[in-house]
Amino acid sequence: MQEFKETLQKAERTESKLRKWMLVLGFLTKKMSEQKLKPPIIVGGSAVMFYTLEHYITYDVDLVCEDREKLENLLRKLVFKKVGRHWILPEADLAIEIPSTTLEKAAYNKLRKIKLNASQVFIIGLEDLILDRLSAHKHWKSEADRDQALMVTTGNYQDIDWIYLTKKAKKEQLEPELLEVKRKAENALKKIKKS
Repeated sequence: MQEFKETLQKAERTESKLRKWMLVLGFLTKKMSEQKLKPPIIVGGSAVMFYTLEHYITYDVDLVCEDREKLENLLRKLVFKKVGRHWILPEADLAIEIPSTTLEKAAYNKLRKIKLNASQVFIIGLEDLILDRLSAHKHWKSEADRDQALMVTTGNYQDIDWIYLTKKAKKEQLEPELLEVKRKAENALKKIKKS
């Protein structure tokens, strides 16, 4: 497929790992859209990587896609190789995992759409990403996930819908975790302002 080869060539000329991935994901989104299928949505560590402007680095892209089977067929056609739970494309230094087919209904209203030339990608909203990381921190005692929530919160503090986030944290019994991260983010921002 010539169009995909051109996308890969653009990706190979890009130094940013995230930008490289976004170009390929934009192509996948475009192809899914042409078939009137639900687009893949970036979640997990790759969403953290996006919202922290690559201050956090991950080594794979987690996607949620309602039409997982169709997306996997497309990946197969584009010569991605299935290795364990990942779809690998060495030319773009890309490994894709599709751990789920859906997000919580309210999360769809908070998706972020990023335009890339003639395509676009969809990313889980800030608030739902923060809650996802806080949930992992609470249930798995994962300090790394709490740190990711803090990085995302601190770097995007003014853009967060605090009413939505607080309400949802209460519903998911994550209020203490959110309050801790919010306090730490505010302290970090105060220190930055003073310097």
